[in-house]
Amino acid sequence: MKVLSSEIFTPTHDDKYCYHASTFIYYKGVRVSAWFEGSREGMPDCFIKIVFGEKMQSLCMRRLTIGQYMALAFWNPVLFEVGNKLLLFYKAGTFCDRWQTFLLDLTPYFENRELSLEECLTGDFDKDNLNDTIFESIIPAGLNACVKTKPVIIGNEIICGSSVESSLAWTPYLEVFHYDEFGDKNIHFSHRSAPLTNFCAIQPAMVHEPISDRLLTFARTKKLGRVIFGCFPVGDVLHNVYKKYEMNPIQIENPNSSLDVCIVKENLYLICNNSRTESSKLSVINLGLARDVVDGDVNVVDSLEIDNEKSVDANTSFTLENSYPYAQVYDDKIYISYTNGRNSIKTAIVEI
Repeated sequence: MKVLSSEIFTPTHDDKYCYHASTFIYYKGVRVSAWFEGSREGMPDCFIKIVFGEKMQSLCMRRLTIGQYMALAFWNPVLFEVGNKLLLFYKAGTFCDRWQTFLLDLTPYFENRELSLEECLTGDFDKDNLNDTIFESIIPAGLNACVKTKPVIIGNEIICGSSVESSLAWTPYLEVFHYDEFGDKNIHFSHRSAPLTNFCAIQPAMVHEPISDRLLTFARTKKLGRVIFGCFPVGDVLHNVYKKYEMNPIQIENPNSSLDVCIVKENLYLICNNSRTESSKLSVINLGLARDVVDGDVNVVDSLEIDNEKSVDANTSFTLENSYPYAQVYDDKIYISYTNGRNSIKTAIVEI
């Protein structure tokens, strides 16, 4: 693997402004990106921003905001595609244990992403101030759907790596939804799994291994210092018959930091995570190419450090971390976005 390019995607600010939890997808050949921003995570001025195009400053491309004027914290957007629809999970609430999750169909915005010159000069558009006819669904209370990582799509079934985080416990689950683009209510909750582990863990990230038809599932942990891992049969997950879930520590470091995984090609997948530095900050983004599952562990065959220095180009008294990586494979390259110092989003392209 080799880094082809790396750059700051968002405007940088001083330590009084935060960008975090980036997500992106290439939909019909166009990059769509999202994150939340505001004075600080969990503050009532935090809102979701969605950008169409390779650059945030792309001329005549719609930039959409969600919740900018609602005085309520918005969190953790996750972009994905089902049935040729561009969809977004996002959350609102004062803290993780009080989240309400929403699903938004972004397809109408995408189809009208090109703006007139006059519209370009007026800045961002807020969803609640537009007259577009769109579909938005409130996910049943108590369900979080995708917390940070992308879902696995099997036909019209959406398998979400979900979790509940409180001050006393972290618990990961799988939540399954059915998407029907022609129904009165486009998304229907099917079921939630039993807890995936007894370890204190959240934000499970999954890939579908088609040969064995299993979900290879990874999760961040609070105190173990390691990623936990488990394999679950897809058919059993979809039909809610797999009762014995088990995830165990593997030899991949995890200093209580989010991670992501994606398929590179058949029998080869990418694990994107953090590791510690001398200062114990989360400043190293690691990529690992893995094959096979041997004795409950993954076989990493190649690795690369994307960002092994503290955040630059900004006042980093807010935090030194590079964290919360999000990864996709597109056009035979690995595309990554991650939080850079909590005051910008950084992107990288890696040659496989």
